[in-house]
Amino acid sequence: MDDLVFIIDSREKLPYKFSGPSEVRTLTTGDYSVVGLENRIAIERKSIDDLIGCLTRDRDRFTRELERGQAMDYFALVVETTLDDLAHGKYQSQMTVKAAVQSVLAVSVKFRMPVWFVGNRAHGRRVTESLLFKFHRWATTTTTDLVLTNKTVKKRKKEKNRRVSSD
Repeated sequence: MDDLVFIIDSREKLPYKFSGPSEVRTLTTGDYSVVGLENRIAIERKSIDDLIGCLTRDRDRFTRELERGQAMDYFALVVETTLDDLAHGKYQSQMTVKAAVQSVLAVSVKFRMPVWFVGNRAHGRRVTESLLFKFHRWATTTTTDLVLTNKTVKKRKKEKNRRVSSD
């Protein structure tokens, strides 16, 4: 992790403490990223109640965040609970369990975004740090693949816009 510096969004209320150096900055997208790769990778962190809020009352804001994440090479959602907790309604909301689970699956598919149910906050920190580390290693050793990935993302966006406008 020689030149890896983590970025923690300045709006994070309870930021993770990583094993390597980190800086607090305002990120356009997500809660965590890596210095120099802010436009390529972001991790969005949610507690179960935060997630449910994003799927209900804050859905428009959350959708805009996910749309920005689509332009990145890697954008993921780390949820500090288990899928079992979600499926058993262990959250503070009137949202039905079926609606909550199906909404998470729908946003994962629609926005091509992995959703990591990590069980708890400690695992969330470890998964987030590991994802950022692995992306940093990949991005700094495979520049040709990175360029191809960006071209692929732009091509997909053009195709999507073409499909939407023809409907």
